[in-house]
Amino acid sequence: MAAPPPHRAVPGPRRARALGPVLALGLAACASGERGSAARPDWIDRPAARCGAEALCAVGEGASRREAELAGREGIAKVFATEVRSDATATLSDRDGGSFSRVARESTELLLTGARVEERFAEGGRRFALVSLDRAAAAAAVLGRIGDLDDRIRALRRRGGRASLREAVRLHGERRALEARRLVLRPRAAPPPPAVPLADLLGALDGPAGRAPTVLLEDGDGDGDGGDGPLRGLLVRELLDRGHPVVTDRRRPFDYEVRVESAIMEGHLNVRGFRRRSVSLAVTGLDRDGAATGRIEVEAQGTGRTGEAALREARARLAPALREAMGGLGLDGGGGGGP
Repeated sequence: MAAPPPHRAVPGPRRARALGPVLALGLAACASGERGSAARPDWIDRPAARCGAEALCAVGEGASRREAELAGREGIAKVFATEVRSDATATLSDRDGGSFSRVARESTELLLTGARVEERFAEGGRRFALVSLDRAAAAAAVLGRIGDLDDRIRALRRRGGRASLREAVRLHGERRALEARRLVLRPRAAPPPPAVPLADLLGALDGPAGRAPTVLLEDGDGDGDGGDGPLRGLLVRELLDRGHPVVTDRRRPFDYEVRVESAIMEGHLNVRGFRRRSVSLAVTGLDRDGAATGRIEVEAQGTGRTGEAALREARARLAPALREAMGGLGLDGGGGGGP
């Protein structure tokens, strides 16, 4: 009887090459914590049951592990967006609610820094991630943020003046938006009392300290356009929008004075049939003693088929720049209006 043929062994190096990728994939799967099997975990369809009452949970799905984890974080953010928006309707007034959406977004980003991935799963080329956020830790982070705002509001109230009071009211709106966030995390927790009640801030803002000071508007030594009506009108409009009464007669009571210098310049434009104009506006603020309180300088350019069209465009572009720079005049310190 013939002996069976000897078994042919695979050389060592070739076997190592064959098994290497399999071993590497196995190690990667273990390191990532991602399970890929036929048994679909319950947490994909019922994330809340997996996390319990002490955490907010959401399941993210994507083509990659990163997409799934990001989708899970977005899922937690949507929980806040839904629950906080309904609560905000009852807690935020029209006057301080303007900052709510921005604060809601910022506070959500703050809270999501504490989110963590609890589980991962792969199925049919799709990835799933269970993301959780500990309610107690997130609520503590929000409470710390509220405390910071209270400190700032208290300091602004002590400082007084229209600008400080308006900023304190704005921060109060941010504070109440954060309270709504904390209510989602800890529904039974009592809200921390504000350092300064909103009614106190609004009362001070409506009183003498909160009234916008009266401004005397005079022209300076402008270069050919010191009395430009439209540019002067832009400044007057900004002052009125900020609540400042404007006078042009020095014999009338005023708290601050602004001096205006403006200029129109023709620029070179290497395009046939078009003209370019540049406008500049320099405004200096002074107190009743003549001491400078601030100075702003803005300029803009415009083009058009005629010089007037180019000038209209330049003035229109100057308006938002002027609006943004107005705080540099230092006219919000308050005052009673001297004789």
